[in-house]
Amino acid sequence: MSKVMSAVAKGSTSGDSSSDGGWSVQTFVLETLNMMGAVVELIDWGIYNVLLPQEEMKRITFYPEIAQERDDCELVTFGTPFLESMLEAAKNCGKLQVRRMEMRSERPQNTDAKLVNLVHFVKCKPPKTNRSWLEENLLLLCRFIVTYQTDEVEEDVAAALVDLHTLADITHLVPVLDNHWFTVGSEEVTTVGQIMTSRENREDDIGIPHPVPSPFALEAGFTRASEIIRPKIEKRITWIQAQNRLQLEDELAKSRHYYATTLSKLMGQLQSTVDVTRKQRIKEKIEATQRDRDLRMEDISRAYNVTADARLDSAILYRVPVASVEAHVQKRTDVFPYVFRYYPWASAWSPVTCPICHKLASSLKRGAAYWHCGCED
Repeated sequence: MSKVMSAVAKGSTSGDSSSDGGWSVQTFVLETLNMMGAVVELIDWGIYNVLLPQEEMKRITFYPEIAQERDDCELVTFGTPFLESMLEAAKNCGKLQVRRMEMRSERPQNTDAKLVNLVHFVKCKPPKTNRSWLEENLLLLCRFIVTYQTDEVEEDVAAALVDLHTLADITHLVPVLDNHWFTVGSEEVTTVGQIMTSRENREDDIGIPHPVPSPFALEAGFTRASEIIRPKIEKRITWIQAQNRLQLEDELAKSRHYYATTLSKLMGQLQSTVDVTRKQRIKEKIEATQRDRDLRMEDISRAYNVTADARLDSAILYRVPVASVEAHVQKRTDVFPYVFRYYPWASAWSPVTCPICHKLASSLKRGAAYWHCGCED
């Protein structure tokens, strides 16, 4: 985000493509296209072919003289639609903040006893610790703005905290994170949706090594965060529907009474009329009133339907220490390894999750390739 803002700041100084402003616009646009996953090809001096993710091909240039000579080139400069679209895309791409926790890593005490409590549902022998190590972990905090559409529009905020290593839901630890100090750093975005830590082990300022795992897919974290907030949204929809039910029934009752009264009057007129032409007109009125009644009832019911739309408002990537403990868990005669994760900054263990669906495990079964909670049955 800092690169984006600096490019915009420089670009605002001048509209001349040969000046620092023009060069900043070019740098900003090309970096934003890279973040979007667009394919950019330099086909001639100052001319680029751009294939956007939506498979829309554009030919752009940052030089007014080229745009004047070639009708097939779209000029990208201040105030042009293409630059405005890149600014909007940069806002969306630049919402990821990165914070690093400065604290000492430490291994948990009385590990074996605590592991027994974590896997109490397995009904097995106490897990045997095989090895433990310290590393740096990535947590993704996503905050969503949820808009509920009914007879009124209502907005709410939903948050989800995901351990990007296991995709476990640890939202309950958000208040603990708020009690710590962080330093703001920059991360190298290697490909769309991935963020890479240093490939080499490093020593932090207190001399504790942090083995670095493979790249974490941010997209998987966002998807998992969306899954986490879904039950909260459904619960809120149910609550709104309950609040609206009395008002909905009142509106329907009023409409039923109105149309019942109107149709009763028309039926009375129909029965008391002997004129054929007048009877036909009254019948047409009755049919029109019945159609109007049905449409009105549908409109009232639709007005009180509750729909929800969730959009990502902000995301924070936390770099925090974690202690990993590999233990052998035995169920009957089967023995399998499981890596438990301890967060020293929260004095808490990560919940035991299914490696397949990443949800809380209430049981463990042997699958074709992995142990799972029963989700593969």
